[in-house]
Amino acid sequence: MSKIARLRDDFWATVAASRHNARELNGLLKGVLRDDTQGIHQAKLLLGEDVSMFPLHIRDRVYRKADLSFGERERICRQLIENPPREAEHVIWFAFTSAQINTHVINAGPVQIFNGPSLRDMNPGHEGFPDEFRDADADYRRIIPEGENFVLIRVNLGVRAVSDAASIARKQALAVLIAGSQHSSGRGGTWEESGNRIHVMDGQIVSQTFSAPSAPPVTSFQLDPLARGIDRAAKRIANHLPIESRILADLLDALDLWDKAKDYDAASSLLVNVRLMESLSSHTPDSDWVELCNRTFKHHWVWNDLTWKLRSIMYDATFGNSRHARHEDLQIIEDARRKIFRSEGGFIFSDMGAALDCLPELPALYPDRTLIGYQLHSIARDYSSCDRLRLEQKVLIGRWDRAIKRLERVRNSLTHGGPITDNSLASVSGFSQKLAGALIGIALDAALDGKRIVDVMDETAERGEQWSSRARASATPQDFLLP
Repeated sequence: MSKIARLRDDFWATVAASRHNARELNGLLKGVLRDDTQGIHQAKLLLGEDVSMFPLHIRDRVYRKADLSFGERERICRQLIENPPREAEHVIWFAFTSAQINTHVINAGPVQIFNGPSLRDMNPGHEGFPDEFRDADADYRRIIPEGENFVLIRVNLGVRAVSDAASIARKQALAVLIAGSQHSSGRGGTWEESGNRIHVMDGQIVSQTFSAPSAPPVTSFQLDPLARGIDRAAKRIANHLPIESRILADLLDALDLWDKAKDYDAASSLLVNVRLMESLSSHTPDSDWVELCNRTFKHHWVWNDLTWKLRSIMYDATFGNSRHARHEDLQIIEDARRKIFRSEGGFIFSDMGAALDCLPELPALYPDRTLIGYQLHSIARDYSSCDRLRLEQKVLIGRWDRAIKRLERVRNSLTHGGPITDNSLASVSGFSQKLAGALIGIALDAALDGKRIVDVMDETAERGEQWSSRARASATPQDFLLP
């Protein structure tokens, strides 16, 4: 066993020294040592050797012996490890399962995200069909997964000599997805990296390791929240690929870590979120993360809470509770819904001005004894004048102050090993997640727009201050709430 372990360690040390992608190199070496025609064909392609003696179609190469001598196979293996990478055009394909986009393709510079099923079923003669699949062979569809819930990401690295093209391309693909997760609704999406890929050199496939996703198909009506985010982020990040800015790379890593921390236990998630906020505070004059959050978000948090409360209650009143209203009032509710909400691309957008206009007439349409009736009567009263809205604002400011102080105490207790209850953790875990995500989002927007993070933080804080000043002088609820 010790001899096997030494051989294994020596092999991986050799792979590391060669700086090749370990998984791709391992597959190539295995194919050559087994005297597999397809494996040797791929190895010779990678080395730039003549492959004209091999069968043209992949179906004629798989599961067939090449009948090469052991010496020739040893030569190929040595060259795969020892030869420096040759200059070639590299295109890498990746597969993500449990994923959808709402269009055929999303372009982000060298990165293209394809709707998997539509690409699989596309006619090779179509203008948008990838050249490397068109020229591969008649069995190109065998390298594409089955099912309906997957996307394929194509990364064109251009003509260059690289030893680990797959790793470089993967970083570019993930940069687009991570930036897109900032703009997605709810979680960053459910996309899962399959770990399989296609590597194309000079238009010919040198490695292909795709398998069908195991998840059941989803319907076209289940729109992925990450798809809209990627669509919005694609044009902005395209100019930054490959990622060379250290700040942008760090922010993308921070956003990825923040998203992963959602699945951690409450204590670990909170500590990660606060650490991310501490890191971001180093880009601003606020050396303390609490001061940074107070200055940047306090007024925004109050403003958003007021508008979100109005939106959510009006949504419930016009979409899900019409059964509580009289039949003769249903048309009024339908008219209010059309004025306030509109659907576009699978997402619902709201007009808060129209919501305030429709609010006075809706409470009378629902009985007080129902929950929606009680909520409508309460919000109609609280949003009826600026004086009442200022009282709501004061309550929310106090709630913010208590929440940020509690978060700081809980974080300090966790850091110093002090006693902490599950209820205390639960009361601030989600709050820390929202604060960290919002700060990372602002910083990432700044980096993508070529601005200084501190300047964009200052602009955000200034908008909050402007709203607070306007709210103090407002004469109508519309002036108070609307930007």
